[in-house]
Amino acid sequence: MIKRIITIVFFLPLLAVSQIANDWINYDQNYFKFPIAKDGIYRVKFEQLINSGIPISTIDPRNLQLFAKGVEQAIYIQGESDGSFDSNDFIEFYAENNDGWYDHNLFSDSAHVLNPYVSMYTDTSFYYLTWNSSTSNKRMLDAESDSDFDSYTPIDYVWREEFLTSSGNFNSGRKTTAGRPVPEYSEGEGYFINGLSPSGAVNNGRLYTLKTPKKFDGGPDGWIKTEMVGQMQGESNYNHFTQISVNDNEFYNDSFFGQENVFVEGRLPIDWVGDELRVRMKSILSVRNTNDIVNVSYVHVRYPRVLSLGGETEFLMYVPSGSESKDLLVISDYENLNSSTLLYDLTTGSRIQVQPDLDNNLKALVKNTGKERKCYLTNVKSIRTVSSIQSVSKTSSKFINYQKQIQDKGGVDYLLLTGTQLMSAAQDYADYREANGLKTIVADMDQLYDQFSFGIRKHPMSMRNFVDAIINEWNFDPTYLFLCGKSITANYSNARFGSAFEKNIVPTWSVLGSDVGITQGLNDESILDPVLATGRVAVNNENELRTYLNKVKQYESAEPEEWMKQVLHFGGGSSEEEQADFKDYLADYEVLVEDSLFGGNVHTFLKNSSDPLQINLSDSVENLINSGVSIMTFFGHSYGNNFDQSIDEPENYENTGKYPFILANSCLIGNIHTSGYSSGSERFVLAEDKGAIGFLGSSSLGIASYLKKYSQEFYENFSTDFYGWPVGKVVQQTIKDMQDSASVYNRDVAMHMTLHCDPAVILNSHKKPDYTIYGKNGLTQPNVFFGPEQVSSEIDSFTINLILTNIGKAQGDTFQLNITRDFPKLGFPDTTYVLQISGLFYSDTISITMPVDKINGVGLNRFRINADVLSEVDELNELNNILDIDLFINSSDIVPIYPYEFAVVPNSNTLLKASTGDPYAGYSKYYFQIDTSNTFNSPSLTEEVIESSGGVVEWAPNSSSNLTSFYNSFSSSTILSKPQVFYWRVSADSTGNNGFAWKESSFQHVSGQKGWGQSHFHQFKKNQFLFIDYDYNNRTTSFTEQKKTLTAQTHLKAGFNYRAETKYSIDNAQQCHHSMVWADQFFIAVIDKNTLKPWHTQEHGNYGHNNYLDDKVQEAWSEYNFYFSNNSSKGLDSLMSFIEDVPDSNYVLFYSFRGNNCSKWLSGQPISAEYDSLLTDIGADVDSLKNYPAKYPYILFYQKGNPLSVEERFSPDGLDYIYLRDAVMKNNWINGSIKTDLIGPSSNWGSLHWQLDESEIANPNDTAIINVYGVDINGVETLIIDSLALIGDLYGLNDSIDASIYPYIRLESFFADDLFRTPNKITRWQVLYEEIPEVAINPLKVADYTLIDSVEQGVDLLFITAIENISGVAMDSIQVCYQIIDNLFNQVSDSCALKNPLGPGEVLFDTIIIPTSTLNGNNSLRYEINPFSGSNPWQLEQYHFNNIYSHQFNCVGDKQNPLLDVTFDGVHILNGDIVNPNSNIIITLDDENQYLRLDDPSLIEVFINFPNSTDEDSLVKLDISEYSFLPADLPKNKCTIEFNKSFDVDGIYELKVRATDKSSNLSGAEYESFHYQISFEIVTESSITQLINYPNPFSTSTRFVFTLTGSEVPDKILIQIMTITGKVVREITQEELGPIHIGKNVSEFAWDGTDNYGDKLGNGVYLYKVKIQSNFNDFEHRKIKLSTLDGQSPSLSKKYFKNGIGKMYILR
Repeated sequence: MIKRIITIVFFLPLLAVSQIANDWINYDQNYFKFPIAKDGIYRVKFEQLINSGIPISTIDPRNLQLFAKGVEQAIYIQGESDGSFDSNDFIEFYAENNDGWYDHNLFSDSAHVLNPYVSMYTDTSFYYLTWNSSTSNKRMLDAESDSDFDSYTPIDYVWREEFLTSSGNFNSGRKTTAGRPVPEYSEGEGYFINGLSPSGAVNNGRLYTLKTPKKFDGGPDGWIKTEMVGQMQGESNYNHFTQISVNDNEFYNDSFFGQENVFVEGRLPIDWVGDELRVRMKSILSVRNTNDIVNVSYVHVRYPRVLSLGGETEFLMYVPSGSESKDLLVISDYENLNSSTLLYDLTTGSRIQVQPDLDNNLKALVKNTGKERKCYLTNVKSIRTVSSIQSVSKTSSKFINYQKQIQDKGGVDYLLLTGTQLMSAAQDYADYREANGLKTIVADMDQLYDQFSFGIRKHPMSMRNFVDAIINEWNFDPTYLFLCGKSITANYSNARFGSAFEKNIVPTWSVLGSDVGITQGLNDESILDPVLATGRVAVNNENELRTYLNKVKQYESAEPEEWMKQVLHFGGGSSEEEQADFKDYLADYEVLVEDSLFGGNVHTFLKNSSDPLQINLSDSVENLINSGVSIMTFFGHSYGNNFDQSIDEPENYENTGKYPFILANSCLIGNIHTSGYSSGSERFVLAEDKGAIGFLGSSSLGIASYLKKYSQEFYENFSTDFYGWPVGKVVQQTIKDMQDSASVYNRDVAMHMTLHCDPAVILNSHKKPDYTIYGKNGLTQPNVFFGPEQVSSEIDSFTINLILTNIGKAQGDTFQLNITRDFPKLGFPDTTYVLQISGLFYSDTISITMPVDKINGVGLNRFRINADVLSEVDELNELNNILDIDLFINSSDIVPIYPYEFAVVPNSNTLLKASTGDPYAGYSKYYFQIDTSNTFNSPSLTEEVIESSGGVVEWAPNSSSNLTSFYNSFSSSTILSKPQVFYWRVSADSTGNNGFAWKESSFQHVSGQKGWGQSHFHQFKKNQFLFIDYDYNNRTTSFTEQKKTLTAQTHLKAGFNYRAETKYSIDNAQQCHHSMVWADQFFIAVIDKNTLKPWHTQEHGNYGHNNYLDDKVQEAWSEYNFYFSNNSSKGLDSLMSFIEDVPDSNYVLFYSFRGNNCSKWLSGQPISAEYDSLLTDIGADVDSLKNYPAKYPYILFYQKGNPLSVEERFSPDGLDYIYLRDAVMKNNWINGSIKTDLIGPSSNWGSLHWQLDESEIANPNDTAIINVYGVDINGVETLIIDSLALIGDLYGLNDSIDASIYPYIRLESFFADDLFRTPNKITRWQVLYEEIPEVAINPLKVADYTLIDSVEQGVDLLFITAIENISGVAMDSIQVCYQIIDNLFNQVSDSCALKNPLGPGEVLFDTIIIPTSTLNGNNSLRYEINPFSGSNPWQLEQYHFNNIYSHQFNCVGDKQNPLLDVTFDGVHILNGDIVNPNSNIIITLDDENQYLRLDDPSLIEVFINFPNSTDEDSLVKLDISEYSFLPADLPKNKCTIEFNKSFDVDGIYELKVRATDKSSNLSGAEYESFHYQISFEIVTESSITQLINYPNPFSTSTRFVFTLTGSEVPDKILIQIMTITGKVVREITQEELGPIHIGKNVSEFAWDGTDNYGDKLGNGVYLYKVKIQSNFNDFEHRKIKLSTLDGQSPSLSKKYFKNGIGKMYILR
């Protein structure tokens, strides 16, 4: 009966292992191991044990144990009974190599294993020798000696088994409809012999021959077993029709479907068995079907055999149970190699005596146990020797006890599995992780093989069992599994041995590689998701692991920067439809990553071609990658090792420390488990100091819809739901979120998306937000720009644009941002703009328009920008929230600068100087006016127009008769109390400037005095007035009037809600509400006339008001009003008495509570007349009140003594509130002050003089004093002198005020008058002192120089200026600084220098040369003399605006493309030309720019595509070291690459070049991947094609065309031209032909059809032949084919030549 088992597959990833893999190990014992590669009896001798380091002399041999497959093995030890292992003793045992016995643990059903006889990983098993204290260990015992053979009947046969299998072919198991293996170990996976097909060479099936000699005729039937699996072709499954015959007897004939795994077992009739068993398997379709393919894994047979062994030296047999107590074996024809024969009963563990008889047979008695016994016959000489014995650990003979290691650590977070060869670097990695808080265990794979997969090398169960033990047996809870080492999947043909076996350092799971499968399903909650966050780095050596560790350290120590928010998306696709789909997918991801905690900034690049591979090498992509990106996501196809959007090799990046994480939605690009080539994932991750930090890509084919789902979950997790989690945990969660074990494609993407990265790495994320106002270069690059770029006083406003970026966590916070503007004018108050910022995930540009402020804003404006000024957001870094930036506002105006404003000058004919706001302003007319009146309308007014360029413009008496005449009209002033005050002003021409823009100043002349003074009323107008008003026209001052408004409301009702709303307020600040007394009342409020504040109810005496006592005074209720009853005469008497006592001019408010009762008390009562009189005097409408309902609400407000101030409110119906709104109260302040602007700076204070005049005579309430404040250079004011009287002089001022501490002073006059409220008047105040020097930029002193504002990039900008000391005081050495700000607001240069001292009126010239090779576009030069900062101290000056110049200049970038030229041996070849194998290839790049030198080899990239390659990635970029680079020598800007390479392989090559100049101009079109590409052919053999002439026929001349190959040029070429009779009429030598070269040649020589004598030959046919030699040897002629219309390809020789002779025609 034939038994056929078809496995029905249910893919369940949960695996069960009944045995704990390491439960056979005693960690206190020593273990030594040795490999077994072949079955048989092995012997270990004393010497081997000693040499391996086993202390055998100290060990009782009875204590020895041997383990294999986790089970103790029976061993025989010679001489162990004496308790000593002597030199002649040995250990003997039966051992088997490894087969597929343990592979079934990989499968959800053990029946799925295709071949149990061949391990998927290795044929080698390991045995373990140890010892304990027991003397009863498992032994192979000597059987009882029994030679009574005659008492037993010999058995007729034994069972013999033969099988045929192979490890040459691997079946990958079940496949998806896409033709790729399913992600788990599946039905039919394993090794097979070969395949069956109904067509081709195996049309008649496959014949498998097994040797089956010496059968026992008449014996029982045996059996035959085989296993087959169906194959899938394309995307479909098919029926398989299979027939099996045994020695031409049909054994099986049936069909099965698709990829089923079929086990066939049946009876093997004895009469079918011959000396050979020919098993034929074939497909039986009558019509050939190429899809009917079946793989056969093994054939296994059992048959009865007699014990005639045919000369065998070793024999394995199965002894059937006989009828006697012992079974007698009589063995003949056995070859014992002249040594003792041994028989082992492996079933019972017996070593049986074998004895020869007289017939040369062997006899042995095997004890009958009632069961079949497995026996092995051998001889001493056939016993095998163990090849090597070594301890199980590198430094110890004990197994590493990982459980104890973990216990000693107190647990484990991070498992690092690696190979022994990587252990040192792995320990470095573990130390790093430990230092970062992760409890780390490093496990050696050799240990795991020994302990957890019974010594089977490369078996993935070793890792799974290890993790299983940690979690489920030892009860620890690790988080991460990091696999450090290359893996190679079992489907590679060389994976089980040799170099590939050794390269497989840390195995993976499943046929295509699924690292997450290692721990999948190890707990009840896990289905497809791994229990541990799993990642791998596929390194091959310690150097690569340390390289990756260094990248991780760089990555994890990086400070938050903007690059971490950058995300690149690349969309591919082979059709427009695919490209559109992939674009939509990426757009979805863009939304997720930008609107999330990640707050990314996505840049998308989409494929726009149907070509399989589109190279994307645009500058924008290159710059982005080199500048740093966090995520690079691809969605498209992959080819070989690259994507269908290729972005260059990672080794060409310059992104050290800024490594992206790559998410690859494509096929196979993530397969790091390969042999023979490096995947794209490996190239990116293992690149040293470049490439990527991690790569997540599939090791299988990708289905777009499932990849899309996976990546969407991944994006949601890393950017939002699990933001800040390690990437391994994110992947783990992604699988959990999208897992669906019923869908094979879902399983495929979940399990095959391979994380090539440390799983503990956290993709750039941050614990907090981090708002910055700086750019990518950190605190050196403010992210602020102004619009327009040049701001001047000619415009009304400008815009400050701030790029605010969140480089941290995107929480959508709301916070305040302040921009404070510090004006150029010292002492002018700052202006602060306040903005609320909300929901900033990545970056936004905030724009604020500000007024120029033509009076105070001209010059250097300093802005302080402070994000999150109130610290509302907890950030990573607060330092990048504050930014100071300057803006120089140029002015077309001209400003008076000397004499200083309010100066006291000693000379009566003072020189007047004014600086233009722009020192380099163009030529213009400037108007100067001087007068004695501030209105400039007196008869003395004098004017002069001066034409000048910008700088310091002077109006000098010695050159102006007008000014001289003006001064001469006044006598010299000699008395400080009577100075001569002059007003002067300047303006640029009004034409085209909307009129004059006068800038005014004033000074006073007192002979022999210098200092500062104000002695005219109009000079005071620029002072600071506090509570004093300056009346220009009336020339008076007064205390400032203040106003406040009062509101009140009340109601007829007095319930709680109404009481609460009965109230009054001053300037919207509520004073009182509610009531503390339940009665009809008037609430009276009195507002003090001086302070406009209400009286307190307890501070003005007890008038009998109801809320005088403490129990009726409550804050906010009744403190600031007075409760008077209006329903009793007593209450009204008190009210009237109170009102009478209120001083005039105070403000009074009446408002009723529960009723007014006026009609009751204004008539018919004793107090009526008095009450009437009071209200009448106030100005109330008494007549209306007499008729007004008593309970209606009423409000009265007035200023006492002012009847015109009365306001009343009545209710028309008593139903609603009545309101008094905005009643005005006002008064004048009783005091105030006047402060000067800063006086100085001074080097020495002299004296103070002042005069104040009284407003009223003998006013005792008047106060008028002067205070003097010292002001340091930081603007801090200190009161030095106070309370100076009305008039006086104070000499020796420097005794009180040290000018070195207080270079400035400020005067303050304080006035107070609470009687008349009129301030006193200032007549004059003057400060005499020694002035300090003053310098200014004055280009008027520079001759023969024109400032330019545009240069070509690379041309130095020359800036020449003059610095003039415009004062009468010498100035010390002057510091001069300049800065260059590029078009991105980066400060690219900052330099300071110390210049010579300058005497009064002296001029210093300064020249600055600015290189522009690195500048482009609009830039600025900021030049400053005597700056506030720098290495040398700032010297005080009166003005600074004329010390600064900001020059905007444009560097005109090179926009012209450079020219690329390539020659081979000096020749420009055509596509496909043959060239010299040793060609001298010259590549030149020629740029028209004469300044930006081509001196960088990286400007040119050279690629070679080698012949006979089908790999899309065979294009090789040449390293700079492979050629020589000659930089350009300016002004001729041409660089050269010389490339000398011997191309020693015949075939078609491609040379591709791309190049840019220093301005990044391409040498080709932007859309081209390469700017020059040409194919050329290499033929290494020296040959020449037939030489032909062209044109042919010809009339005037013809040239000769031929192609040379090889590397040698012929020594001799001779062309002989003959008549048709053979007469030579012309010989042309090589020298005449001109220069020739390898490749295609067209002679420079043109033959004109003349003979050797110069005579013209006649028309007709002529013959020619060519003689060519090199080194006296004839050249080989090379035949080339010609295409013809009929499709034939005759050779050139046949078409134009016959017997080597060519024809030509002359037709004149």
